[in-house]
Amino acid sequence: MIRRPPRSTLSSSSAASDVYKKQYQRRVREKASNMAATDLLFVYVAAVLVLFMHVGFSMLEVGTVQPKNRGPILLKNVMCLAIGGISWWAVGYLIATGVNMSTRENHGFIGTSDGDDTLAFLKDVDKSGDLYVGWFFGFAFAATSATIVSGAVAERIQYRAFFIFATILTGFIYPVVAYWGWASDGWLKVAGNKNDANKGYLDFAGSGVVHMVGGSAALVAIIVLGPRKFMTIDHTVDGKPIYAPRFEFHEDTKRWHMNTPHNDNSGLAFCALGTLILWVGWFGFNPGSQLAISTTNDQKYVGLAVVNTTLGPCASVVTYAILAGIVKSNVDVSGCLNAALTGLVAITANCNYTEPWAAVLIGAVAAPVYVGSSKLLKTLRIDDVIDAVPVHFFGGMWGVFSTGLLVSDDLAGSHDAGLFYDGSALIGWQICGIVAITAWSAAFSFLCFYLMNLAGILRVSDTEEMKGMALMMQEWAEANNESADLTTAHRPKPMVRLPPSPRLPPQQQTGDIEDGESGAVKLPMEVTMVNKAPS
Repeated sequence: MIRRPPRSTLSSSSAASDVYKKQYQRRVREKASNMAATDLLFVYVAAVLVLFMHVGFSMLEVGTVQPKNRGPILLKNVMCLAIGGISWWAVGYLIATGVNMSTRENHGFIGTSDGDDTLAFLKDVDKSGDLYVGWFFGFAFAATSATIVSGAVAERIQYRAFFIFATILTGFIYPVVAYWGWASDGWLKVAGNKNDANKGYLDFAGSGVVHMVGGSAALVAIIVLGPRKFMTIDHTVDGKPIYAPRFEFHEDTKRWHMNTPHNDNSGLAFCALGTLILWVGWFGFNPGSQLAISTTNDQKYVGLAVVNTTLGPCASVVTYAILAGIVKSNVDVSGCLNAALTGLVAITANCNYTEPWAAVLIGAVAAPVYVGSSKLLKTLRIDDVIDAVPVHFFGGMWGVFSTGLLVSDDLAGSHDAGLFYDGSALIGWQICGIVAITAWSAAFSFLCFYLMNLAGILRVSDTEEMKGMALMMQEWAEANNESADLTTAHRPKPMVRLPPSPRLPPQQQTGDIEDGESGAVKLPMEVTMVNKAPS
């Protein structure tokens, strides 16, 4: 006969069980809360690093432009952040995210409101930390796309034209592409009519979504703007500037030559500082795109992204140095800096999907991609002041394409792998993404710049370009009795020089790989401003 325990024993056992159960549930809640807090902090720190990249962009552009335009380029970078923040708050976040999009028909093209519920102006966003920090993370990416354009069009675009375009880019052009590639219902992400996120376009941190958008917009902008016409290439003995166009036709050689603007000794230091800051910021840009770090699986992908974000640019710089050593005996700093940036852009799309050896390969190919595309633009006489198009557009294109080749089946999970892993479907959607992103960004950018050009508000006057925007800002302020402290320090000063060197014969643009401007050659000091371009 089985004896039952006393009633008091049963009651005490049941009470103890309830206590243990409540303690366990409390520990589960605490663990979940701690994990959520850890993820939130991780995304916030990553967003701050991405925002810090704008310091790097500013320093890079300051080091590249002529001293007479340094103040204005800083103003444009500050305004990129300010305009980007307002645009992203007003409509950009809504377009990139949408409200209840999975319940709509034809939900894959652009994020929209759902009746009275809208994310515009953050009106109906739940007041939670993760959503607000997610908004901040998205803003940092949106502003980056506009900053890419800033450097390419430097020294010849009007402020109002750039500010208008930055508003459109961060508020509409970029958010639409972000929805395509990253939103859960974006048509690129879910492979169009297949509606399967395991079959569609892959772009982990934005080689296409961010960098190709900014790069293609920059390419269209500099084509519509045209090259610089009044660069200061040197000064006479009495301190007067000598001007020359970026591209000049020489009748004696019957060839086009590329002039190099005069810059002071601090330019290269600013460029190196800016690039290194960008490199550091990329460790928020890429690993932060995992948006979590609390689980073992998240930590695996964050760690892999960190490793590949290191290896990609390293391989690109080493490859550039080897190629430069083959062509010439010296390696220039400017070329190494741009090679590093191109490697970073290329690895951005696939840093958590590829093995480390593949990251090295992607970075190694990024170096000749940069050199070849930079040379191509100069051959076509397209004036990109900081080589933003070779780095961001062509580097981003290679990053998106290489994703379709090298995504590992072990790392992609249930998603289609790359072509080298017999994932033949993925490469098709990567090519589709390249075409769609380029077409969308270029078409709307051309419309904006063409209309502003027709309205006469796109390009500065010849006088403003000759004097430099810093001096013109000073003169405008003085004419209106306003303070111009921001630009006074950058006002060009006459230079006293020793008698000029003997006249040298004209030199041809060589396009040597070791040169930071892919073959930029200075004309003799005595050359004056004569535009000999044939009509």
